[in-house]
Amino acid sequence: MNFTNKAWVKLSTLSVPRRNRDKDEGAGFVEYGAILVFVALIAMMVMNAGIGARIAQGITSTIDGVFRAP
Repeated sequence: MNFTNKAWVKLSTLSVPRRNRDKDEGAGFVEYGAILVFVALIAMMVMNAGIGARIAQGITSTIDGVFRAP
């Protein structure tokens, strides 16, 4: 099990008290926080890897190609 899965399991078990674990009532505050942290980590990895610049360059070149006169 990788780090993300372990963290998700740990945060999920902390969000629901033991007596109410059998009753699933939806996502709690901790689960939403975990999702937010996970999305932020993915965004940081993309920005640090330089993928964002490549995506921006691809979009720019595609738009230039569409609007370029034939």
